[in-house]
Amino acid sequence: DISMEQGREAATIAALNLLAQLKAACTGDLDRISYCVRISCFVACATDFHEHPKILDPVSSILVAAFGEEIGVHARLAYGSSALPFNSPIEIDGIFRMSV
Repeated sequence: DISMEQGREAATIAALNLLAQLKAACTGDLDRISYCVRISCFVACATDFHEHPKILDPVSSILVAAFGEEIGVHARLAYGSSALPFNSPIEIDGIFRMSV
């Protein structure tokens, strides 16, 4: 059981981890990211929770801040799940276009 704010904080941490993985994939050069295609988010929640997109908002904000609107604006999917691996409150993944 966590609050909405704690879920959003977890999403912020997940977004920063995603950026770190992107940087590693780009051998340290995030300028190689040419487009953020889609972000997917799984939120561990009760069946009566319906605010999944609000949990994902910080992720979108961080990506737009990092890459600008032309590259960072993306499609989003938010899913509810009864449980996630290792009792995590949130899980995100992203699809990005990267230049060679």
